[in-house]
Parts: sequence; structure tokens; C-alpha cells
Amino acid sequence: MQELSGISSNVYFIQTDISKPADVKFLIEETVRIFGKLDIAFNNAGIEGNFAPISEVTEEQFDEVMAINLKGVWLSCKYEIEQFKKQGTAGVIVNTSSWLAKGAFPGSAVYSANKSAIDGLVRALAVETASAGIRINNVQPGYIQTPMFDRFFTDESQKEPLKKHDVHSIFPFKK
Repeated sequence: MQELSGISSNVYFIQTDISKPADVKFLIEETVRIFGKLDIAFNNAGIEGNFAPISEVTEEQFDEVMAINLKGVWLSCKYEIEQFKKQGTAGVIVNTSSWLAKGAFPGSAVYSANKSAIDGLVRALAVETASAGIRINNVQPGYIQTPMFDRFFTDESQKEPLKKHDVHSIFPFKK
């Protein structure tokens, strides 16, 4: 946080569990309190969960990924849209999905499913809110070398084909 504060005095940290409605609502309220209104939101929080064959994914792991990745986007959009309407202003919401919404590889069933669901949610919300001047979009990045990427692909030799977009040359799970 101190590093960001050095860049701008308009940087604030509001700890939020996006799977909890009260936290998300507080985040929006605090943002409005600090800045006076909400103009744009970028919903980018997410976890990878357990990339494993479906038989090895527990119900708790499934629920955690869905609560953060899907429910978190739904809650964020819900309260952001409510705020835009309360303000009587247009607004922009951008959500992060993934290329895995339309793609897959072994072990990605839960992650791919929640990213596909985000895509459907965003399409429906965009149609629902267009007349109020609220634009809602998704970005679907491919592989970006982040800590999440590094946790999943621990072997450097697995990363090279991904950088070349050759997902078929890797199979990170043992049969």
C-alpha cells in the first residue's frame, strides 16, 4: 500500500471479501464516501481453485471458487449498478473472465465453468442496464504470468508452450 501511496495520494485500500454481500456493499459505500460518486468499476478478484481431475475436486473447493469468482462478480455488479442508478449517472463496469470461459484443458472444469457463467452474467446485465447508460464488459485474458499462473505452472518447461499458445503440448496432470 505504501508503494501505491507514493504514486498518488488518491490510492486507498479497502479490505473486502467479495463473496460477502455486506463487504461488497461497504466497499461501494466507502468508494462513494471518499470520491463522491462511482464512475467505473473493475472487478478483477479471483482464485484458481484446485486445477485437478473432477474426481479430485472437493465440494468445498468448488464452492470456494464459485463464491469468489462468480458470486463475487455478481455481488460487485449488483451493488455497482445500484449505485449508478442511485446517482442517476451512466457508468462502466469491466469484469475479468478468462479464455477458459470458451476453452479448457484437463483439470480446468470448475474454473472454466465459473468463467463461462461470468460471461453469461455479463451479457445479461449489459442488456438489462444499457438503457440506463451503464456499460458492462468482460475481458478474457489468456495466460499472464502472475503469482496465480506461477502457482499452477511450477515447472518452467510447462510455461514455454503456454507463452506460444500451444496448450495441447502440456498435460500437467498424471494419469
